[in-house]
Amino acid sequence: MTGWETQLRIAMDAILPLAPLLQQIKAFNQLDKRVAITISEEVLDGTWDALIAGRCDLTLGASGDIPKGIFEHKLIDDVEFVFAVARGHPLCLHKEPVDAAAISAFPTIVMADSSLSVPARSSGLLESRQIIRVANAAAKIHAQVMGVCVGFLPTHLIQHEIQQGDLVVLNCTVPRPNIPLYLAWYKGNQGKALHWFIESCSSSSWLNLH
Repeated sequence: MTGWETQLRIAMDAILPLAPLLQQIKAFNQLDKRVAITISEEVLDGTWDALIAGRCDLTLGASGDIPKGIFEHKLIDDVEFVFAVARGHPLCLHKEPVDAAAISAFPTIVMADSSLSVPARSSGLLESRQIIRVANAAAKIHAQVMGVCVGFLPTHLIQHEIQQGDLVVLNCTVPRPNIPLYLAWYKGNQGKALHWFIESCSSSSWLNLH
């Protein structure tokens, strides 16, 4: 495909905020090209799975191992994580840094991998007496604000909750390295709408922390 597509399907990892993409769509609309745009939400390897299975043309926020040979990709940003608990949670009284043994006494929460065919991957999984899996970042943040469970959260998504005091960031001995996020697409796809979004999205500020 080398002209303007009739549709563009974008799979977006739940760890990314939606606003930057909507800003790009608003700018794209000024071109007055009749391209239908579909946005789907994925988690972890679900972003790669959507691309491999042909459910999307462009994936945003892909992480982990990059499939070799068939995709082009660009780095979006590195996501920083912090260990956070609800205001008044018992761990707030624990001497910092909080260690794995202290954390294991409480339920922990993770986002479930949305991949349908690629082997599922867990991100930020902690040893605990109970693991709770939810579908997206909003549900995870809500559960942690309510004190249902504890876990790591992306710093860029919880600035409001930290400022309001609804979430308390604790120093933690359990390592949680930054994760690079990519946008990716099939090699050889020359669709004009696709490449407009590749250029636009690769220059966007996704995490709003710079």
